[in-house]
Amino acid sequence: MVLLLQDLADYHLSWYCNIAYLADAGYRVIAPDLPGTGESDKPNHLDYNPGSAADFVYDLCQELGVCKLSLVGNTAGRLVAGLFTSEYPLRW
Repeated sequence: MVLLLQDLADYHLSWYCNIAYLADAGYRVIAPDLPGTGESDKPNHLDYNPGSAADFVYDLCQELGVCKLSLVGNTAGRLVAGLFTSEYPLRW
């Protein structure tokens, strides 16, 4: 599986040129809008920062039953990917 993480000020459509190519190559591709970005809900009780976004990625992977993935980050999405892998290094 390939998980595409956009910039925190962007939305999932920033990956539109990449999704079909990766899917055609046989990958399962997920490009979520991170909480508070794009078309996602923006509840007032959430913290909207890279650390919270990394926790969201973890929760998403748990919910989907993902045990192996490749992370690709665009601008601040790279920071989220780095925080995720440093916070959960042995799980992926």
